[in-house]
Amino acid sequence: MDALINAAARAELGWPVARLEAALATLEAHGDRLNAAQVRRLNGPPCPARARRP
Repeated sequence: MDALINAAARAELGWPVARLEAALATLEAHGDRLNAAQVRRLNGPPCPARARRP
Protein backbone atom coordinates (compact mmCIF):
# COMPACT_ATOMS: atom_id res chain seq x y z
CA MET A 1 0.00 0.00 0.00
CA ASP A 2 2.81 2.43 0.86
CA ALA A 3 4.37 1.80 -2.53
CA LEU A 4 1.12 2.80 -4.24
CA ILE A 5 0.85 5.95 -2.16
CA ASN A 6 4.50 6.83 -2.82
CA ALA A 7 4.05 6.24 -6.54
CA ALA A 8 0.97 8.48 -6.58
CA ALA A 9 2.78 11.17 -4.59
CA ARG A 10 5.78 11.03 -6.92
CA ALA A 11 3.54 11.38 -9.96
CA GLU A 12 1.69 14.30 -8.41
CA LEU A 13 4.53 16.14 -6.66
CA GLY A 14 7.64 15.04 -8.54
CA TRP A 15 11.00 16.08 -7.13
CA PRO A 16 9.85 17.26 -3.64
CA VAL A 17 9.00 13.67 -2.76
CA ALA A 18 12.49 12.49 -3.70
CA ARG A 19 14.04 15.28 -1.61
CA LEU A 20 11.85 14.43 1.37
CA GLU A 21 12.69 10.74 1.08
CA ALA A 22 16.41 11.58 0.96
CA ALA A 23 16.07 13.79 4.04
CA LEU A 24 14.17 11.05 5.87
CA ALA A 25 16.85 8.49 4.98
CA THR A 26 19.54 10.84 6.32
CA LEU A 27 17.67 11.37 9.57
CA GLU A 28 17.12 7.64 10.00
CA ALA A 29 20.79 6.92 9.29
CA HIS A 30 21.92 9.47 11.88
CA GLY A 31 19.05 8.95 14.30
CA ASP A 32 21.18 7.53 17.10
CA ARG A 33 23.52 10.50 16.96
CA LEU A 34 20.63 12.98 16.90
CA ASN A 35 18.91 11.25 19.81
CA ALA A 36 22.12 11.16 21.84
CA ALA A 37 22.68 14.88 21.23
CA GLN A 38 19.14 15.66 22.34
CA VAL A 39 19.52 13.56 25.49
CA ARG A 40 22.78 15.36 26.30
CA ARG A 41 21.05 18.70 25.80
CA LEU A 42 18.07 17.73 27.94
CA ASN A 43 20.20 16.23 30.72
CA GLY A 44 22.87 18.92 30.70
CA PRO A 45 23.04 21.97 32.92
CA PRO A 46 20.50 24.69 32.17
CA CYS A 47 21.51 27.45 29.82
CA PRO A 48 22.55 30.53 31.87
CA ALA A 49 20.70 32.86 29.48
CA ARG A 50 17.46 30.96 30.01
CA ALA A 51 17.96 30.76 33.78
CA ARG A 52 17.91 34.58 34.02
CA ARG A 53 14.56 34.88 32.28
CA PRO A 54 11.52 35.38 34.52
